Amino acid sequence: MQRISTARRVSQVFLWVVPLVPIPLLAYRPGGLKLYALACATQVLLMAVAVWILAADSIKDSTADRRTLQLPGVFLIACWASATLAANMGPPPRAAAWAVARPDQHMRYVALLVAGLLAWAGFGLLTAKIRESGERTFSVLGLSAATISTTMFTLFTLTMLTVVDMRATQVASSGNVPQWWPPFSALIDAWLGLFAVLTYLATSLYAMALGNVGLLGKLGSVVFVVLGVIAAALALIAITSSNQPATLVHGVFVFLIPAVPFILPYLIGVNLVRRAGDPVS
Repeated sequence: MQRISTARRVSQVFLWVVPLVPIPLLAYRPGGLKLYALACATQVLLMAVAVWILAADSIKDSTADRRTLQLPGVFLIACWASATLAANMGPPPRAAAWAVARPDQHMRYVALLVAGLLAWAGFGLLTAKIRESGERTFSVLGLSAATISTTMFTLFTLTMLTVVDMRATQVASSGNVPQWWPPFSALIDAWLGLFAVLTYLATSLYAMALGNVGLLGKLGSVVFVVLGVIAAALALIAITSSNQPATLVHGVFVFLIPAVPFILPYLIGVNLVRRAGDPVS
């Protein structure tokens, strides 16, 4: 049995718990980005060091097969490294509060836009790797779902950076909500909800594909599939329900949706980098 060094074990555990321990959140104050940016930069640097240690053997090895497994993993990890800049800021403010902290919100949605594009790139590279291994069903369906979700997410983030920003300025100056806002807000929520549901489903499809080609253990594949399906179902219930009991679910899976759906792809990325860096017997 291959021995795993203590440094690699520690690096893997650290990468696992990063989404669950939002340390930079403690450093965020609206309008005060310097300390927060420093805290986030420190976290990203630690993540990069952990990835380097975890993938050390594949970095030294020029074998194409190991590199093609490592690269999509790095992209999927990078998507959370970007998304965490937004996640650790907490829920976005509304109306006048947005106008006060405009630079914060611009950073939030630019980071989310980059995260979405990185996740899509990672899924695309992963699809190529899986197809080389002979699996051509779940990976193609996963990439299709990821492509549509990325389109919805790109529309959402660009709208938040432009139209919603303009609306916040108008409300802050006049105190009146524009008549066009309610239907437009519903459209934005639809984009956001579709992004979440499809991203969770794409993650489940990729987990099945990885399990079929032996790049993910059977237990790991089942866990990712179950978590992805449950999260997709909860997100779907949240965005279609107007009942008060759905408020908590709505807060977790919809209000913070811009970052939360990237967690499962990120964890798949950690597994890919770890597998690519395993010593060759």
